[in-house]
Amino acid sequence: MDTPPLVSIIVTARNVEKYVSDLYKGLRSQTEQRWEAIVVDDGSTDGTADRFEALQREDPRIHLYRENHIGRIPALHRALDNATGAYIAIHDADDISCAQRIEKQVHFLEHHPKVGMVGSFASVIDASGTPTGNVITAPTTHRDIRRVIIRYNPFVHSSVMFRKEALFTNGVSPYSQRFIPGFEWEVYVHVMKKWEVANIPECLVSYRIHETNLTKSRSAIKRLLNTTRARWYVFKTLKLPWYHFPFIFSGVRDILHC
Repeated sequence: MDTPPLVSIIVTARNVEKYVSDLYKGLRSQTEQRWEAIVVDDGSTDGTADRFEALQREDPRIHLYRENHIGRIPALHRALDNATGAYIAIHDADDISCAQRIEKQVHFLEHHPKVGMVGSFASVIDASGTPTGNVITAPTTHRDIRRVIIRYNPFVHSSVMFRKEALFTNGVSPYSQRFIPGFEWEVYVHVMKKWEVANIPECLVSYRIHETNLTKSRSAIKRLLNTTRARWYVFKTLKLPWYHFPFIFSGVRDILHC
């Protein structure tokens, strides 16, 4: 009988053909090999789906599902519905995981039973995969993350790993389209209502910056509206002290400095 995967790696992809090779090299190099990759191709018009289909034939741990441009959140739902691992790792299709990412995050969660989600720092690469020298850091402890989460997003989404039971409530994924951009905040707060969260202070992913990043494709006004709504949700749901209230509107400052 085949051993079930320990970790389900969630990948949603659309028109990322040129990054598929880098993504797979990162997965294949993992020191923890008990993983499956649940890939949802969301109506790509280039060779993305064909590349993943070829990898699926080569590596049975890769499972490809095709959709007709249903959108990021529904694609995440499709992937999560098919995940069988005890842990859920998010992986953007254009980013790269370092070889020890899965092992270190599993080890952390196994040794910190109160933590339901763990992320990491990230090194920044450009569109061609060249390191820029920049590093994305964030608070590492639950206390410090809770203190800053209304001000800014304290996780690199493509670095996070969840316990499956922390992510789902009654079998339902917390990902929704209420706050786009800002949908990650809702997920993190969902976990934080019952679990602690953390970041590992190491660069376990390479985060790719390019012109097609989701947040760059939306209007400033729409970003302002939805990030403000997301910050209000954080404030209300986590029952933060009232001195955090002004941070709900910090997106106005962000827009003015764009």
